[in-house]
Parts: sequence; C-alpha cells; structure tokens
Amino acid sequence: MMNKPLLTIAIPTYNRAHLLDLCLSRILAQVRSSREEIEVLVSNNASTDDTKATVMRFISLYSELQYSENEYNRGPDYNIAKCFKLARADYVWIFSDDDLLLPRAIERIVPMLKTQTLGIITLAVNFYPGRGAFDESLFPYEPLSFELYHDPYQLASEVHFWLTYITGVISNKSIVIESGMSYPSEDSFLIQLGWVIPALFSRLPSAKVETPLILGRALEVLDFKLFYVFGISYPSVLKELSRKKLLPPDAKDMLIELIIKKYFTIYISPRYNYNHGERPFFILGKSFWNRKAFWFYLIPLFIRRALYKLSSKFNSLSSSE
Repeated sequence: MMNKPLLTIAIPTYNRAHLLDLCLSRILAQVRSSREEIEVLVSNNASTDDTKATVMRFISLYSELQYSENEYNRGPDYNIAKCFKLARADYVWIFSDDDLLLPRAIERIVPMLKTQTLGIITLAVNFYPGRGAFDESLFPYEPLSFELYHDPYQLASEVHFWLTYITGVISNKSIVIESGMSYPSEDSFLIQLGWVIPALFSRLPSAKVETPLILGRALEVLDFKLFYVFGISYPSVLKELSRKKLLPPDAKDMLIELIIKKYFTIYISPRYNYNHGERPFFILGKSFWNRKAFWFYLIPLFIRRALYKLSSKFNSLSSSE
C-alpha cells in the first residue's frame, strides 16, 4: 500500500457500469503519472449490473485502485459517507460516477494542493449531454485559474447551493477531523455537507477554481426530488450543523435565503414540469413561510405559474372548439 496520499478520488456507484467505465478510464489515465500522490477508490453499493467486473478490469491495469462493496444497497448517503471514511488522503474528492475529468485536470490541481493549505476547493464545471457522444474540442485546455478566500461567508455567498455538488468540492479531511464534523441523517441526500461545511468554516482559507476541470452529465429530467432535497432536507441539515456549532447561525440564514432566491426561482418558472409527484407550494410553504424571501420571491412566481397554467388550459379548450 502506498504512503499517505495527497488526494483521494473516491467514487460511490450503483448500477451505472457503463458510466463508471468512462469515468474511471478518464481518471486513471491521468492518475498514472501521480500514483504516489493520488489514491483512487470505488465503493459499490451492491450493484446488480456489471459494476464489479468493470472495476476488476481496471484493477488488473492499475493495481493501486481500491475497491469496496456493500453487502446490500445502503442508500446513496451511506455510500458517499463510506467513501469519505475510507479515504486516506488529506484532501478528499468525492466523484460522481456519471461525471468526467477534463484532459490534464490532475496535473493542474495537484500543484495547487501541494502549495496551498485549504479548507475546501470549489470547482467549475461544464456539462456534456446525458446521451450520445460529445465534442472534446469544445473544452480546450486552459491554465489553472483560482481565487483564494479568507472569508468563508464570501465564498459561500458566491457558490451557495453548489456546495452540495459532490464532484464540485474537494475537502480537507484533516481539518475536518481536527475541527469536528457531523454526519447528517442517511436519508438527507446531502450527507456531504457534514464535512464540506465544517471545512469551509474552519480556520483555513478556501479556494474557488475558475477553470473548468470536470464535466457533469446534463440530465433531461432531474432524477431526484428537488423540492424535498432543497426545500426540506437542505435547511434541516444546515440547522443541525448550526446547532452543533459547525456553521455560524448567520451563515445558515444566508444560505437558506440564497436557496430561495437563486435556486427555487428557477424551478418555479412555468416552463418547468414537476416530477416525482411533488407539490412545491406546500413543501416550500411549510419550510419557508416565515421568511420574507419566500413571500417576496416565490409567491409571485407561484401566482404567475398558476395564471400561465389557466391561460394554457383556456387556450387549449378554445382551440378545440
């Protein structure tokens, strides 16, 4: 086993062998030149497809690749937290199995981690189509550009809900262990905030990388209950972290205000359909009825959406006569 690495890239996965294959091929091709500094591990959440065979094929080519498998599906939060617990490096990069490294990403991020001692590093992302091939020439090489932040409030206000994007944040595990952390409940779908938030609000500066190093898979339809996750779970996790003194109360309020203003104002637009049978007015009203931002930003959008739906229905009836 290698000495303690600088960076662990940990991939939680479940039944996405075809996506994991592409994800791993791009990571391992770049890591080979930095084997002593980078640990790569995969945690398989009891997949029923060819996930294990896919990983074994890569292990035959890259013996340092670590593999763990759960006896049964323990849910995404458990598997993500397991990745963080298994990671041996000072810095941990939880990497979604459907995201991809851009060319020469590792050779750009490793020198930064060697020369800076940081709480978290947030990463810029481009997106590739969820289906079909994509044109690599659309993502040309750029030298690494990043900005240091000694004020965690400033970085949090700029990236806000992107702190929840697991591939988009590298966290300093050493400072989290030193400062204390709290794993949210395993049905929060946001367990990563248990280490991202304490690392951000630690004594260390953080950084925002402005050069895209990753490609996220663009989904045609969101595959999670966004109003539950960000309307119920997100404020609940932030409140829990605040109670445990891992997140200042005013920072908690700032992040909740921003999720209302910057996130839900997008998804309440009339052009979006609600999936998974969610009823956003009741979900968000229950969580945010006592916040001015809910009444100022969201209620007008709900009214506009209702009028749009009525107008569309009326026009449809008129055209059928």
